[in-house]
Amino acid sequence: SLDLIDPDLTVEEQLRQAEQFVESWGSMLLEPADAVAEFERPLARSTDRRRARREQLAMVDDVRATVQARFDAVTVPERDRVTLGARDARFPLPITSTLDQPVKVVISLEASDRLSFPRSSIETTLEDERTTVQIPVRTRATSDTPLRITVRTPDGRVILDESQYTVRSTAVSGVGLLLTAGA
Repeated sequence: SLDLIDPDLTVEEQLRQAEQFVESWGSMLLEPADAVAEFERPLARSTDRRRARREQLAMVDDVRATVQARFDAVTVPERDRVTLGARDARFPLPITSTLDQPVKVVISLEASDRLSFPRSSIETTLEDERTTVQIPVRTRATSDTPLRITVRTPDGRVILDESQYTVRSTAVSGVGLLLTAGA
């Protein structure tokens, strides 16, 4: 997520940061204009120079805190372990969203070359409190392989949550199967 608003920045600089936050939230919505419409008035009011700087900053920070709370509503398990019995398989990734509306997210997958994915980035819509995304994977070795999963806003600017999975492959290659059968 974006850093907390820096009190050393001008109101204008902080306003730009809050607007980027709102844009990232908008990228998650099925109707992105809804985010702008919701936060347009409070952000515009914060630019009123008749207000004390502290009040302006508080208004900008209120918008930012509201959007941050929505980002925090999307979570994945911190750690998990999956066992795959085939070279080409799928494993379930549960994503929780306590938001009261559907949102789009992008799931990024990073692992060593022992795992490959048809797509290393998957966009999905979270419709319910718990959405299970089936992640296709191909294993290249019988072993445990760490997999980093990052869930981001569709614009890529905000990390909503991260997870570390361990993928255990028990699949035996054709050559290994022949060698085992021959023994």
